[in-house]
Amino acid sequence: MNVYAKRYNWKLLYFDGFAVMTNTPQDTYQVLNKKANRLFELHEHLDWTENIGMSVSVEDASVIERIDFLRQTNAKTKFLY
Repeated sequence: MNVYAKRYNWKLLYFDGFAVMTNTPQDTYQVLNKKANRLFELHEHLDWTENIGMSVSVEDASVIERIDFLRQTNAKTKFLY
């Protein structure tokens, strides 16, 4: 776990980030997430506006389950990286 993650609650970081993205609809955001399970835990509590795209990275077959987590989210735009 990195120093930043130790000092801050990751759930609050998600909510703060989404608040900024939701309040700036003139901008488009593409969020890359390697913690798809964490994203899934919160997805129903986040405001998925049209300007927020969510993605997960899939480096190889060992992390392919990230795709299923992404599929189940309420994100309107989804993509793989």
